[in-house]
Amino acid sequence: TDGRKKVVFVAGTPSHGYFSHEHNAGCLLLAGKLNTAAKEQGLPVVATVYTNGWPKDPTAMDNVDCVVSYCDGGGRHYLNDRLADFDHLTQRGVGLVCIHYAVETTAGECGDHFLKWMGGFFEPHWSVNPHWTGLFDNLPKHPITQGVGTIEVNDEWYYHMRFVPEMKGVTPILSALPPRETLNRKDGAHSGNPHVRAAVLERKEPQHVAWAYDRPDGKGRGFGFTGGHFHNNWGNDNFRKLVLNAIVWAAHGEVPADGVASTTPTQEELEANQDEPKPGNAQAPAKPPEPKLATGNVKPAFSSKVVTPETPGHAVDIDVDITGAKNLWLVVTDGGNGFGCDWADWAEPRLESGAKSQPVALTALNWKAASSQFGDVRKGKNCNGGDLRIDGKTVEYGIGTHANSVIEFELPQDHQFTRFKARGGLDNGGTDQGSCGAQVSVQFHVFTQRPSAAFLAANNSGGGGGGAPASHEAADAIEQLDVHPDLDAVVFASEPMMTNPASIDIDHLGRVWVSEAINYRDFRNKDVIGERKEGDRILILEDTNGDAKADKASVFYQGHDIDSAHGLLILPTPSGKGQRLLVSALDSVFFLIDDDGDLKSDRK
Repeated sequence: TDGRKKVVFVAGTPSHGYFSHEHNAGCLLLAGKLNTAAKEQGLPVVATVYTNGWPKDPTAMDNVDCVVSYCDGGGRHYLNDRLADFDHLTQRGVGLVCIHYAVETTAGECGDHFLKWMGGFFEPHWSVNPHWTGLFDNLPKHPITQGVGTIEVNDEWYYHMRFVPEMKGVTPILSALPPRETLNRKDGAHSGNPHVRAAVLERKEPQHVAWAYDRPDGKGRGFGFTGGHFHNNWGNDNFRKLVLNAIVWAAHGEVPADGVASTTPTQEELEANQDEPKPGNAQAPAKPPEPKLATGNVKPAFSSKVVTPETPGHAVDIDVDITGAKNLWLVVTDGGNGFGCDWADWAEPRLESGAKSQPVALTALNWKAASSQFGDVRKGKNCNGGDLRIDGKTVEYGIGTHANSVIEFELPQDHQFTRFKARGGLDNGGTDQGSCGAQVSVQFHVFTQRPSAAFLAANNSGGGGGGAPASHEAADAIEQLDVHPDLDAVVFASEPMMTNPASIDIDHLGRVWVSEAINYRDFRNKDVIGERKEGDRILILEDTNGDAKADKASVFYQGHDIDSAHGLLILPTPSGKGQRLLVSALDSVFFLIDDDGDLKSDRK
């Protein structure tokens, strides 16, 4: 009666490990921020929280304006068994906000209801759940985005949602093109499928990881937000404000012009109300300096095979010749499928200097620099402060970290160490995290020379660990190649001069003939999605000033008969004037002939 909007948070039961999928702690934190804003700033909202599942109190939904669902989804979603009851709420205009796993339900009847309630949902075998760093710096004008700045956060950003037809009523709020590496996993219910690969890898469609929905009845609203895997992310002011704004909007409240203000949570606030006690020591170790990286192409002295839960014992043996080494770098990369739940242990790491000498535990030394994508690098503990365990077995001594990471040691000069030995294993802190833990994969590397940014970029699909995501910029291309030390490589041509070269040939004057493959597979001859409606091109690239870089591009031929051409062979004409280009494309092989030498095809 006083005009305030009632928001009911319904937190799911405990799900993942400490500081992940913290449904109870997350709901209590967000509701507390809303109620503080109501008290201190007059925000017309009152929020209440029901923890550990759907409320047993039959009056919980009396006078509710918005329900916030933060819980496990899929077949376990607590709304799946309450479709009719929740329909009654939405028919009177009650809003629905679903956070992270709560956006997922099953296809069919449940999915149809979620489409009615919030315009979209995570559909298994259609949507995917990779970990990646989303950069959202072009937000639309909407009450939900008021006062929200750039968001750049690593999270388990689900994407390729199932939306209502033509996205009618849906306003994308956070959109970005996910990196190619988010689809490195094999196809599965959550990991990949032909539809999402076509959308992201071929059509390059931005993916919506947060969206607002105005229901067609004009009464109700919905909001889907796929972030929220890592509890720490609620400490990001823009991340948190966006969700608080959305809750007020979905409740039909008025979002302040600068958004819902809330103070940045302290570490104590973030650690409050966790489902599990904080593992290990109460204090995280002091942050060491970030390791410096080299340029050029530095090869590791050792690289393991990729370690997954299918690897026997969840670990591999490491034995490396380090004769003459003055420094040692231990590197863990993410195995090529993103770094979610990639908790890694260097178990029993030791230095040896001969058969008659006792090994020296590496943990007896202090590292010079270290970095870890998640948590901290720790002696005798995993990256989150818990006990070191691999495949359920306690590790005698070791170093816990998380992909992607680099640890730098300076070796004592009064020893002549010849070998480094250890086991590289998956810590149970990662593998025990349900479906995420089943997808863990890491790779262990040992360097005796400073590792390069190029190596980390090429081996870290998610970036971090002192490295960066693999760059697609032409200026960085050569550094990411593995070039023989007696050779040099330079960039001759790159985008935008030409795009997606499928085949090349070089004529007697050093000109490079290139077939571009833009209209490839699903792109081909489809006006709706085709990027090159006039057909693919064959280009001639020339270096006119002798600096080994192309500075001139000519279109020799363009048409749909060379869409995604397979091969080129350039030959002189019998008269010696002009060129004959032999082309293989789809089911045809033919000549394109330049009779007058103007580098344009005259006949086929």
